[in-house]
Amino acid sequence: SSSQNFHQDGFEPGLVNAFVPLVPVTARNGPTEFRPGSHKSMWDFDSDDAGLDLLGDKDDTVAPAIRQGDLLLFDYRVYHRGLANCSGEPRPVAYIVYARPGCTDRYNFPNVSL
Repeated sequence: SSSQNFHQDGFEPGLVNAFVPLVPVTARNGPTEFRPGSHKSMWDFDSDDAGLDLLGDKDDTVAPAIRQGDLLLFDYRVYHRGLANCSGEPRPVAYIVYARPGCTDRYNFPNVSL
């Protein structure tokens, strides 16, 4: 798969993503790349916007390799993207979103019961 565009999962403070890889995540199979500190930005634009460069250059990103079963936590508002999986093998990741009391994401998780 190809690399995703940088994006935020939401804009409200109080939400945290928890990723748990079900296989080791390496540079070859597409780790998640982050722009540390970008959750502090008040800008709201897509990664196709030229303004993304204001968030820093490639030297300001991190893409941690993590072991199977490790826990990776990050603020919902941090700009991030999945990098390309060049391995030819699936890279399954379990994730859950934690929210402080009273905080919800109605955009990604509308109040609809299946």
